[in-house]
Amino acid sequence: QQVRDLAALVGELGQSLRSSLVSPEDSKHELNPALAEIIVPIPDLLATSATLSRLDSTSTSVYLVNCISSLILPLVSSDCAQEATTALQDRLEHVYLSSLIKEQATHFLADCGIAHKLAIIHHRADAGSGPLSTVLGLEPRAVETVARAFESSLLDLSGGALLFPTVDRLLNPKYRSLIRQQVAEMISAQYTELYSAITDPAAEYPDHGIRIFRYKPD
Repeated sequence: QQVRDLAALVGELGQSLRSSLVSPEDSKHELNPALAEIIVPIPDLLATSATLSRLDSTSTSVYLVNCISSLILPLVSSDCAQEATTALQDRLEHVYLSSLIKEQATHFLADCGIAHKLAIIHHRADAGSGPLSTVLGLEPRAVETVARAFESSLLDLSGGALLFPTVDRLLNPKYRSLIRQQVAEMISAQYTELYSAITDPAAEYPDHGIRIFRYKPD
């Protein structure tokens, strides 16, 4: 509620300047310092609030996205608030939304086991010893178990739409859609990497590993 009240105050500041006889350039000169005093400290204060409330990292990001979105809304139509709007939007997209996307994809890939298998593959690539099929943890049966877990996890998601309960609390449907899309792209990229590594003839799996997977990446 305090963030909503602050957003309303910011909107009133912008409206007052738009309806005044002050020129747009003078409006920028008047409003930007005021907005800097009000807006610039807000994201850090919100992050502190989330910490004190003992929110987990995903809930914190959702909370920050919702709060900052409500601050941006009254600023969008104001030319004299462009600097503040751009700064908030940049932080929202490149810090909080990016964090949500990475967390959701990482959580999914860890749960189904793909992340662990890829970690072994990357470590083996650094060591450079023997075909993948002979590496501990990458035996055909072990990889097949992960492939089945991946398929099961994907089908367990709501309609296959990558809807995560916490992320679904985002108030802006555009952000929910963006996260679903980019999480799906990250998961697809990781599955493709695993599939390519296992089906590479140099990995020396039976039938080139084709029988391990039910689905090709595409």
